[in-house]
Amino acid sequence: MTMNERDDILRQTAKILTLRYMENRSQSDIAKQLGLSTAKVNRVIKQAHDDGLVEITLKLPQERTHTLEQRLLEKFGLKTAVIQPSLSQDDEVVTRQVAQAAGELIIETIKPDSIVCISAGKTMAQIVEQLKPMHFPNVRVVPATGGIQGHHFTDVNYLASKLAEKLGGTSTQLHAPLFVDTDEQRNILMEMRSIKDVLDLARNADIAWWVLVPSPVKVTATMTCAR
Repeated sequence: MTMNERDDILRQTAKILTLRYMENRSQSDIAKQLGLSTAKVNRVIKQAHDDGLVEITLKLPQERTHTLEQRLLEKFGLKTAVIQPSLSQDDEVVTRQVAQAAGELIIETIKPDSIVCISAGKTMAQIVEQLKPMHFPNVRVVPATGGIQGHHFTDVNYLASKLAEKLGGTSTQLHAPLFVDTDEQRNILMEMRSIKDVLDLARNADIAWWVLVPSPVKVTATMTCAR
């Protein structure tokens, strides 16, 4: 593809998105005006969403949650509790909504010199992803647990690194598995200086971001984590 062809595609995409989202025109109207098929307009809009060119923000009225949050504070002795209601039955949509609420709380609580420990997982990845870049050069992010084999973007070391990048701080890696087979193996790992130092940092962190989810799986292995 030549530079001219690429420029033509970008101009066409910009025109279609302007008509659709700024002038609120239907896809069929856009197709008629630009001499395109409706299917072509639909493909351009979908590709723009996939490429991150379109960002939709919904300001939805939410049901009152203050009473429930207050009960959580009293029941568990918490300083802060945030309940994020959702009208969606889609797990991915609910996860994104929870991640957005968690991200807003994070922005409110973090301090310029905080030590932050985090867990791994899909929800934590969503929280880190939706955070806007900030400038906290003295913030340090450490893993709260060892790692598990799986998708790299949900790995605790990867997320610690990404979170530190978003916060403008630094991260420390924990090169140990989350699960081992025996207490003896765990004890050997916990005595290693490189692992012990990271977990000590996690235990003394100012902020701990930990995602708790119900699991049908019974864990019988020994865990390597800050506790």
